[in-house]
Amino acid sequence: MHFPLSWLLALVGTFAAGFSLGGCTGLRRELPVVVYVAVGLHEGHRINRDTAVSFASHIRQLVHEFGKLHPNVLVQTALYPEAELREQIRRRNRSGLGPDLILTSSDLANEFLQQGLAAAMPLDQEERDQIDPGLLHQVLDSQGRQAGQPLVLFTQLACFDRRRVTQPPTTLKELLAQTATGTRVGLSLELGGLLWTAGSLGGLSGISAAARGLQPSLEQKQGIVDWMHWLQDANNQQRVTFFNDQASLRDRLAAGSLDWISCESSDLNGLWRSMGSHLGISTLPDGEGLRAAPLSKLRVLALGRNSSRHQRAMAIALARYSLKPLVQRSLTLDNRSFLPVNRYVNVPVRSSQVLATMVAARQQGESSEPLLSWFHLHDPGVKQLEAVLVPLVFGVIEPEAATEAALRILRKRP
Repeated sequence: MHFPLSWLLALVGTFAAGFSLGGCTGLRRELPVVVYVAVGLHEGHRINRDTAVSFASHIRQLVHEFGKLHPNVLVQTALYPEAELREQIRRRNRSGLGPDLILTSSDLANEFLQQGLAAAMPLDQEERDQIDPGLLHQVLDSQGRQAGQPLVLFTQLACFDRRRVTQPPTTLKELLAQTATGTRVGLSLELGGLLWTAGSLGGLSGISAAARGLQPSLEQKQGIVDWMHWLQDANNQQRVTFFNDQASLRDRLAAGSLDWISCESSDLNGLWRSMGSHLGISTLPDGEGLRAAPLSKLRVLALGRNSSRHQRAMAIALARYSLKPLVQRSLTLDNRSFLPVNRYVNVPVRSSQVLATMVAARQQGESSEPLLSWFHLHDPGVKQLEAVLVPLVFGVIEPEAATEAALRILRKRP
């Protein structure tokens, strides 16, 4: 069984790693077992040499201790853009050569389980108790099946150039005030990169109500209108620019053509390589008496459909190992770009400003987590909503009309 990889993805390579099988005592120690992992890269992250090398180091870190115990296990990986992962899994499954594990977002893992592209993760109650309840809820379907095991959590932040921004804005009012003094601000037109402003401007509760199939109250509806007005007004500011995607923001900050952007913690390693100590991070600006609603993105390990008995046992064992507190803590400290999902892992916020900022961002964004239970970023309605936001931002339609269109889209969802 082999995934078609380009010369670039060959950099990821094949990593020999062994691990204790726990209850799988019937497997002979000397029998070689290959575990194939299909990895969906975050949207906006290109597959290039840096991505491949960076991911390779993460895989080595995760499976290194396994190799010390059982060197008969071979882990092979293939990287795919998240947008292509669904079709790649479907194609491989049709040929009976699907992956044993799938590293992806929580919403895609749920979709894969519902469509029969992945199998439910058989974790016991003791393991479930280790996972933050809010995160666990994101991977449980209506039948109580677990679509995948939470692995790590990426947070949404503000990234800025310390040479141009000496004091990061804590409110949207401060953000726009800084643009008047020369700060160049970049915002994303992707819904996932923009919803944090709905929290700061009072629009999140109305969006959440509509996503649940409810009619927003007049006050909630006015919050959405206020949000739409701010987006349109922001685009009229000389030094505020909206871009099509998160990758454009990240690349322009690194190149020095933007000074402040909304970003994701998954961007940090690449930005550090480009900007070094000039990179600053902070939480996203709140509103007047309202908190921003950054979206934290959960990455999970889901089970493939085509594994042999031994491969399935290995895949489950690897997933369970990744949840252990020492493993979670080590991954978090070594990478500094995500948070652990094991709630018994204490993040050392006093010794790391980066981790402290991510923890604060997670707490800031707790209000957005219920929305993700009803509406995920791979929902077909997202593109429809973005098709409303673009003409709104550029003044083609009015905020009131955009609000009505957005509510119609949300209420028409299944």
